[in-house]
Amino acid sequence: MICTHCGGPLTSTRVSRPYAEVGLSNVTLMNVEVRLCRHCRGREVVLPCVEQLHDRIAHAIVLQPVALTPAAIRFLRTWLGLSCQDLAALIGVSRETAFRWERQDKWYPMRCSADRLLRMLVASRKAVTVDPVDFLRVPPESEARPIALCAPTWELVGYGPALGGAAPAGRKNRART
Repeated sequence: MICTHCGGPLTSTRVSRPYAEVGLSNVTLMNVEVRLCRHCRGREVVLPCVEQLHDRIAHAIVLQPVALTPAAIRFLRTWLGLSCQDLAALIGVSRETAFRWERQDKWYPMRCSADRLLRMLVASRKAVTVDPVDFLRVPPESEARPIALCAPTWELVGYGPALGGAAPAGRKNRART
């Protein structure tokens, strides 16, 4: 492998890193390949199957028992391929209201019914393993749980098999004897 900037050789390592590029502060990618150039100090992050990664992130957001944040609303809207105006029309609110939901500087929370409708729009686009309506019946948490995904298959870490992920590290299913 050679650097695209200077042509120098690249070394490869695997790291865990935040995935801030999508605007969500609680998403961490684990076991991600990072290629480093010793000559120009260039850095390349290798993200295989980005569409699958974004599907998994949307799935994890929908299943969180917490009100959607402005960043989560924006991520889900763009993941659905909708403009702010299109989202407003689907949910039945004004365009201005939908814009306010995504504002980072002054949070304007969604009503519970709009929150659930957006989650259902996401759930209906791709099959999920748990009914989001049932999941929303649990008392809401005060803040979103961290979302950790492990490369290269982007399996959710810490959500358990029922939610499409692996059991948390250190927990193994042991057969009783």
